Amino acid sequence: MIFTKEQEAIINSEGNIKVNAVAGSGKSSTLVEYAKRRPDEKMLYLVFNKSAKLDAQDKFKTARVSDVDIQTAHSLAYKKIVQLYGYRVTNGLNAYDVKNILNLGGVGYYGFIIASHIVNYMELYFNSIAEEPDEVKEQYVIGLSGEAKEFYTDNDEVILHGVCEIIKRMKEGVIDVTHSFYLKEYQLSDPKLNYDCILYDEMQDSNKVMVDIFIKQKCRKVCVGDDNQQIYSWRGATNVLNQIDFKELTLTNSFRFNQDIANIAMKCLDMKKIANPQFKRFNIYGTNESNIEEGTIAVLARTNLSLLAEAIEVISMGNINRIYFEGNINSYTFMNGVSVYDVFNLYHGNRDYIRNPLIKMMKSVKDLEDYIKKTEDNNLAMLVKIVKKYGRSLPSLFKKLKDMNLPDERKCDAQMIFSTIHKSKGLEYDTVKLMDDFIKLSEIKDAVSKGNFKYNTLSEEVNVLYVAITRVKNKLMLSEGMEFLNEQ
Repeated sequence: MIFTKEQEAIINSEGNIKVNAVAGSGKSSTLVEYAKRRPDEKMLYLVFNKSAKLDAQDKFKTARVSDVDIQTAHSLAYKKIVQLYGYRVTNGLNAYDVKNILNLGGVGYYGFIIASHIVNYMELYFNSIAEEPDEVKEQYVIGLSGEAKEFYTDNDEVILHGVCEIIKRMKEGVIDVTHSFYLKEYQLSDPKLNYDCILYDEMQDSNKVMVDIFIKQKCRKVCVGDDNQQIYSWRGATNVLNQIDFKELTLTNSFRFNQDIANIAMKCLDMKKIANPQFKRFNIYGTNESNIEEGTIAVLARTNLSLLAEAIEVISMGNINRIYFEGNINSYTFMNGVSVYDVFNLYHGNRDYIRNPLIKMMKSVKDLEDYIKKTEDNNLAMLVKIVKKYGRSLPSLFKKLKDMNLPDERKCDAQMIFSTIHKSKGLEYDTVKLMDDFIKLSEIKDAVSKGNFKYNTLSEEVNVLYVAITRVKNKLMLSEGMEFLNEQ
């Protein structure tokens, strides 16, 4: 395999390095070659999640590199915490679980609101490098606004007590532990990893806990990522590449798309300069000059609502009958234990059909909207919007979508693929159609002129659009609201 000069510089480097790499630039293959040329070293290849781990195992096997340990931070923590203490693991705790565990009462759905804040506060702590929960109190408050902030301020002691009580019961093994809990416990144990070198891929997706474990190791370290693809701050990810004091190298050649797409991607990133004149990006070079036909169109949207609206519009035209939703179609209508049908039945007074206990105790959608304001539960807010948009036709429309949706093994037969950006991250498509629910140039200019913006929030919204653009291999189709990306 022939490598570019940038790749060779990384492969032959010495000491700690960080690599800022554009989408489709061969990050993983570069790291595989880095390991291959050092057969006598004991290496750890650290990845973000299980699917990335399986993908990395295939790549190392194909390259005939067998002496590299491929792990996620959670798999390392599981062996040292869960197996050592015999904990039982649950995928997560929701407000209903916490309300029951702590026997939270109060008038109406007060206990659910308290429980929701406990869950959110606890996750913030688990994803931080703080030693104690009370150390993230100020950070939690900053992240709230309006009625949610007011509610927390009035009940902060109750919420913090609840957080500490849940953590105490997890430590004692009284209740099942979450993945975030045992990773946090692993970080607090100050683990020592016995490797000559650690390779950390897709570091921009990592939270502070994972990065802290990595940085404290005494061996040589190589971290790779794209700080413009950091789109997971809502679950604790932090833009760490620019905070790590390692020698910086770059991968600026994308093998995925051509220069026209690269130009649009750079124009997208330049939107950050409006809010931060100090922002600098490096040039992106698109080297894929293939002339493949349009192929399957992937429709990408920022929100579930926009995506479902487009899917319903497409199938109503009658010329599409095979579709595919990335990440399972049910994940677009079922969030945090609440189904869109629960909200639908609440909205239309069909109380006997409501399954979720939180929705079941609501007297009306007005109550639910009040709960959303006090908890800032954006997922529930999205379900309410979907129900209001489609009214009584929603069940039949969704049934039609599900009937046309292909199983995973038949994805290649789909005439059209639908996905939100967070579900499409890491994937690529021949043709991409962008919906118009992404951040726009005019919105940034308006927010900056009014001084009404948080740069980190704005920057991440630009990153979401950048990730969407860089999923394409050949053809990019823009909805009317996104045409500004084509303007000179």
